[in-house]
Amino acid sequence: MFRTSAGCVFSALLAGLLVWPYSAVFGANLSDEAVREAYFLGQRNDEKTARFLETYRRLFPLPQSGLYVSEIELFTPYAETVDLSRQRTFGYSAQQAAQEYRDRGDVFRLRVRVFFTDTYSLRTYAQTATQKDGRKTGLGQDPRTHSNGSQGFQVQLWQKDRLIEPLEIPGIPVFRGYTVGAAYYGFDVVLHYNGDDIAADNAEVVVLTPDGQRIAAEFDLAKLP
Repeated sequence: MFRTSAGCVFSALLAGLLVWPYSAVFGANLSDEAVREAYFLGQRNDEKTARFLETYRRLFPLPQSGLYVSEIELFTPYAETVDLSRQRTFGYSAQQAAQEYRDRGDVFRLRVRVFFTDTYSLRTYAQTATQKDGRKTGLGQDPRTHSNGSQGFQVQLWQKDRLIEPLEIPGIPVFRGYTVGAAYYGFDVVLHYNGDDIAADNAEVVVLTPDGQRIAAEFDLAKLP
């Protein structure tokens, strides 16, 4: 009886480990097989796809005042392949997904979604986010700690003590207005990073807002598929 129960437990654990394909762990330098796996997972566009993509997303509560940084999302090249496939479930082939991955390369995509609030409107943001008084971070001061309100909106990607610089991709705006109908609710900050600059290790995204907030999210890239 005990052996049967233990065997069932082991089988359940093994099944849990196999939910995401092993080849997708730290989703960079993807093999043809991994690209196909990502493509078909995106094509499902169901609860399994949604659960998978949620592992790359961190959600935050509404603050009492100020800008609302609602979510931070860091997609590996594998997750990006899944998401692009999810968005195009009609007439989109595995061969197209593979070619687009080869054209795109191992690029990580970081997205931060921000909403204006009753206490911090678009007008307030426009008045304060672009103000600069020339002050720079002092020597010995960790630039991840706080925003002094004069440096605008900052998004940083760190691994240990190394600040990773984003890629500049022509034609792709960093700030994208977020609207519902005719109303302007907020914006997305979208940055891209060269996968060769990112290690299979812990990564920290730090958001510094003009109103002095510091929001941080951690991602264990060694475990994320």
